Amino acid sequence: MPASLGAREQERLVRRALDLAHTEGDGPDAPAAVDVTYEPLGLPQRTSTDLAIVLLQQTHRGVPVQDAVRSAQLGPRSSDAKLTGQATSVPPDVHAIPSVGVRAAAYAAARHLADEVLADRRLDVSNRRPRLVAQSSDPRRTSVLAKAPFVDPITAGLVVLPEQAALAWSMRLELPRGGGAFAVFVEATGPRTRNPRVITWERLTAHAATARGSVREWDGGTAAFARTMPRPPAEYGTLVIPEPEAWVDTDSTVGNNVAAVVGGGGPVRATLDGQGELVFPAGNPPGISDAVVNAFYWCNVAHDFFHLLGFDEGARNFQSNNRSGLGSGGDAVRVTQWGGEVDGLGNFVNRTDGRQPELNLGVKDGRFAGLDVDVVLHEYAHGVVNRTVGNGAMENPFRQPQSRALSEGYCDYFAISLQNFLRPAGQPDWIVGAWIASKATGLRASAYRPGFTATYGSLRAPGYDEDHDAGQVWCATLIDIETALVAEMGSPDGHLYAWRLVFDSLTRLHTGSNGPTFLHARTAIVEELERDLATQPANDPVGQAVMRVFAARGMGPNARSNSAGYTKIEEDVG
Repeated sequence: MPASLGAREQERLVRRALDLAHTEGDGPDAPAAVDVTYEPLGLPQRTSTDLAIVLLQQTHRGVPVQDAVRSAQLGPRSSDAKLTGQATSVPPDVHAIPSVGVRAAAYAAARHLADEVLADRRLDVSNRRPRLVAQSSDPRRTSVLAKAPFVDPITAGLVVLPEQAALAWSMRLELPRGGGAFAVFVEATGPRTRNPRVITWERLTAHAATARGSVREWDGGTAAFARTMPRPPAEYGTLVIPEPEAWVDTDSTVGNNVAAVVGGGGPVRATLDGQGELVFPAGNPPGISDAVVNAFYWCNVAHDFFHLLGFDEGARNFQSNNRSGLGSGGDAVRVTQWGGEVDGLGNFVNRTDGRQPELNLGVKDGRFAGLDVDVVLHEYAHGVVNRTVGNGAMENPFRQPQSRALSEGYCDYFAISLQNFLRPAGQPDWIVGAWIASKATGLRASAYRPGFTATYGSLRAPGYDEDHDAGQVWCATLIDIETALVAEMGSPDGHLYAWRLVFDSLTRLHTGSNGPTFLHARTAIVEELERDLATQPANDPVGQAVMRVFAARGMGPNARSNSAGYTKIEEDVG
């Protein structure tokens, strides 16, 4: 896992990276190291293996060179240093001072989008030049402009395009109502003119049906399928899911909901096929890049699934941009598939609303956790459960033994239930992580079905003092509730009712030294039933079915627990 670094340590690592980049050659065809300059890009990060990663942006006379970023990987010893990527050749006569004004360049970019790229949209761009909102004292840095009909500020900065050997204004323009975002590159040197030349442009947001990748359903031991991103609503079977927004922002495993990367590196990039569709590469056998793509896909499925249940922007979900204006943006889940072990095989570092959380995935016996859907969905669910119970303001609302077990049980439940709903009829899987664990019972002490008979009172017995094992009792209870509701209401109504009942009940849970316990979670579900049924559960067939499940699992009305530990539990199976 990345560790936080102090200011002095960051400065030291940046100096090491710059020294490495300025002294290491790239071969006979690359520019001499002494002729190339760099600036640090973002803050240094440290991995769980004590490797520091510093990204370096190549510059030409202080101007960034487009797509010329290198990665310095620095170990604890001075000899443990590696530089990836190559320097880009830039002719020395490329200017670094613009002769074309930023307002003229922004207007040229807007006109080009209206007339050439989006002509069929009848985009209305008036003759008025964009208004300059803010500008850095250094003209090579970012400027901000406003121009109708584009939403959000237009950002502009100078870049060097090495292939064209040209200095250009890089403009980012976003259309209203989800129409997409574009980068337009306008010449920045040459004769002063009111209509400078547009050199090139690119789409920054892929349409919802223009990306696909090789996805494992349901783990690395099953066949891979070419899946469209986002997953089309029809592939959710009888579940009516809203039309999802695009998952991919540009051409990599980075989007509004999820940013999935290789540990110590960056995202996996896609290429355009002959039909103009983005395609992520697939390895045979699958490697770390496949695990990143797979985790990216399933975390986005989880995002859309929980959005259906009510985990939306107002409920403080995980998104970079909240179009509704509710909640805080800037917190898409950062998913990292590491090349070695991580704590717990997979873990979720929760953060308060507006701060980006982290989902870390490791390796076990050569198998990448990102290829096991059980692990991916379970860890994502941790973020949803934590943020919902903590109301977006607490990083860890589950501190007591029963509370931690509850959290694990909720996450097992959502991972198992969603997958079994999506699986072919009659082919459910009741084992968590069988493939990644390479054992019949998977990552848990036993399978959930058939024959899982543990009850609330089992938490007093040896073997149930570990969070995941104790959590199996709560997960089994939720599975039984869903089964009972499907028997009463049919499918998909029973499944959807169970999911929403469980999710909505999370908002009723409290935190602190005495909770939440299993009985607090039981009461929260009963209270949600009462609110929804507008009557006592005992007076309604649906409520009666749920109450029978609680009683069968030892959580009847007379069950007691004087603390959030395991030592003072009195179950009620009546």
